[in-house]
Amino acid sequence: MPDSNDQKYFVRIHGKNMGPFSFDQLLSLKNRGRLHADHEVSADGRQWKPASQMEGLFEQPRQEEPQPTGSARAAQSTQWFYTIGDEQEGPVSFSKLKKMCRKGTISEEDL
Repeated sequence: MPDSNDQKYFVRIHGKNMGPFSFDQLLSLKNRGRLHADHEVSADGRQWKPASQMEGLFEQPRQEEPQPTGSARAAQSTQWFYTIGDEQEGPVSFSKLKKMCRKGTISEEDL
């Protein structure tokens, strides 16, 4: 992560240059929705890069997917029924039900 005490940065948004800002000020701008990943940042006002490429600014810590336990595992193995029009279908797994929704086989009007 950049040294937040010494380094100053410029921000270019829609062709307008602003700054200089400290790293902490950049974080504040981001957290308030004023600085977006596609805005540009520069340490010298000449070489620009997307804010998304600035170390520590938009990076999210990687979190491992929690493994299902207990009731979550039981929910995954639950069988589901659905109705299209007047016809009841099923049983199907939850993952198959999700695939059907993505493909449009099941719509918002279906039960």
